[in-house]
Amino acid sequence: MPGSPDISKGEDFIRTYDLLDHLIADVNRAFEILESDKSSQYLRRCVARTVFAFVEGLIQIVKFEINTDIRMEGYSIDLSHNEKEVLSEQKIVNGKSIFIQIPVDKNFKKTFQLAAKLWNLNDYILHTDGDDYQNFLQAKKARNRLTHPRNYYDLQVTDYDMHCYAATFFWSKRAFETLFKKKIESIAADLPKEIRDKFLSRKSDNSSER
Repeated sequence: MPGSPDISKGEDFIRTYDLLDHLIADVNRAFEILESDKSSQYLRRCVARTVFAFVEGLIQIVKFEINTDIRMEGYSIDLSHNEKEVLSEQKIVNGKSIFIQIPVDKNFKKTFQLAAKLWNLNDYILHTDGDDYQNFLQAKKARNRLTHPRNYYDLQVTDYDMHCYAATFFWSKRAFETLFKKKIESIAADLPKEIRDKFLSRKSDNSSER
């Protein structure tokens, strides 16, 4: 059975920091174990699954932050119909709200772009025009074959697939870290200098511990 929050201990429903830490640890552990037998198809598939659990987890963490800011900070930004669907992963059909499945590449891109828009991060760019993003798209195709196999060969993870999975992990992690670094800098810019320096120092210390 999936775990559930213990409200008596003050646990929330998402626990974003714990989620992020465990997702990163899973990916690192999967690659570490793979070193013992790099040709193992089972271990390669474990890497694929942990990498995309990480990517999809990042999406949900960013959406949680967006929804929290909208609710707590009272942002007056007008979201388009498409942005609302991406954020909620729901759409209205015949007057009823239904969940929708958004392709992971579109979900990642739209969510990060929406966060940058909401937080007024005009200098944040999610790079989707280089080799890293193309590796992400190739990794997605390979992952889809694993999760929906039609034949034996769909379960085989090639060396090129492994390259794409590794590139996807580092690209998405870097995009996430840059997004929140820009957000912190944006918040700090509006603070008095003495408070700003302490704020940035504290955030830097927290990041180094992670």
